[in-house]
Amino acid sequence: MHVVTSETMRRIDEIAIDEMGIPGIDLMHRAGEAIARISSGFYDDLACKGYIGIFAGPGNNGGDGWVCARLLKSKDYPVKVFSVVLPDNLTGDARTAFEEARDAGVDCRIVEAESIDISGMGMAIDALLGTGAKGTPRGAVGEIVRLLAMAELPIIAVDNPTGADADNGSVEGIAIPAIATVSLALPKLGQFLYPAREFVGQLFVADIGIPNEAISRASGDIDYRVDTASDLAALLPFRAGDGHKGTFGKASIIAGSTGMTGAVALSAESALRSGAGLVEAVVPEGIVSIVDSLVLEIITRGVPQVAKHKCLSIRALGDIVRIANEADAIAFGPGIGTHRETVDLTARLLLRLIKPTVIDADALNCIAKLMRRDVPVKFGCPVVITPHPGELS
Repeated sequence: MHVVTSETMRRIDEIAIDEMGIPGIDLMHRAGEAIARISSGFYDDLACKGYIGIFAGPGNNGGDGWVCARLLKSKDYPVKVFSVVLPDNLTGDARTAFEEARDAGVDCRIVEAESIDISGMGMAIDALLGTGAKGTPRGAVGEIVRLLAMAELPIIAVDNPTGADADNGSVEGIAIPAIATVSLALPKLGQFLYPAREFVGQLFVADIGIPNEAISRASGDIDYRVDTASDLAALLPFRAGDGHKGTFGKASIIAGSTGMTGAVALSAESALRSGAGLVEAVVPEGIVSIVDSLVLEIITRGVPQVAKHKCLSIRALGDIVRIANEADAIAFGPGIGTHRETVDLTARLLLRLIKPTVIDADALNCIAKLMRRDVPVKFGCPVVITPHPGELS
C-alpha cells in the first residue's frame, strides 16, 4: 500500500476533484461514512456510556466530522458537535456538510461561546485539523487538545490525531491520544514514525472513492510503501495438500554460543513458522542439549567449538559447509559471538556457502571486525543482511 505525505495527499485530492471531476462532497460523504462505522463499532464494543462528542475544525476535516455526526444521529447514537468556528464562517464542502447535519437535527455547540463539559461524554471524535497542520495547536483548538489529552475517554481521530505531524511523526508540545485513527484514502508517513505513532492507536485506512488513476498520476511523488497482510499473503507460494516436510524446503541455521542458545531457538522457530519444511540448527557441540530442549521440532547438529567459550571454531568450517550447502536457504549469525576464531571462520565460511544466505546479528559484527582488520570479505552466495540500528552503524 502506498504511504503518502500530506502534500502528496493534497495533490491526489486535487487530481481527483479538479482534474477528474469527482465532487468533493462525495468524497466527504464516504469519509464520514467510514468514520461513523468505525466509531460506532468502538462505541458498542467498549460499551461506552454517554454521548459522542465530535470536535469539528474549520476545514474539510471538520466537514468529515459533520457528516459522521449526521450519520451517527440517524442510527440513534447520542451525538453533540463542538465547532471551533461559527457555522457562518464555514465554506465549500464543509459548509454543505454542516447544513446537512443541521437539517438532520444534530446538536451543535460553538466552543468560543461556551465552555465544554465532557462529564457526560462517552467517546470523542477528533475532527479538528487533519493532516496539513504543523506545530503546536493554538487558540480554541489548543484548549481542546489539552482537554482531551487529559480526559479518560476513547478518542477516534479523523485522518490524523491533532498535534501529531502527519509527515515526520513529531509532536510539538501536546497531541490528542487516539485509540484509533481513520486515515482517509491512504496512510500518512508520520503515522508510522515515533512519537506520533503512539498517538495514532489502531490505524484504519478508509477507501473514500479516490480512483487508482489519481493515485498513479501522483505516483512520482510517492516514495513510501507499507506491506499489508494481503500484500504479504500474495507472496506466499501454493502449498500442496499432499505435501510433506521435504516438499517445503530445508533451512539451515548457523547460530549460537554459550549464553546465546535463545537466539538459536527463536531463529529456528521463526523459520518453521514462516513455512520451512525442515529446519537444522548448526551449533557448537557444547550447547546441543540445551537447544534440543528449547525447540523440539528441529534437527540439531553439533560442530567443533572453542572449548572454553563454546563458540564456533575454525575447525568447524568443513562440517558447516557440508551441512549448510545441503539446505535450500541458510541463516548465519544469531548469537555466534565475536571470538577471534569465530571471526576468522566467518571470512572463510561466507566465501564457501553457495545457497541464499541471511547474514544476521553477530555475523555482521564479525564482518565489521574483519573490515577493521582490512580482511577482504567475499561472498559465494546471494546475501540478505538484517541489521538492527547498532549493527547497521
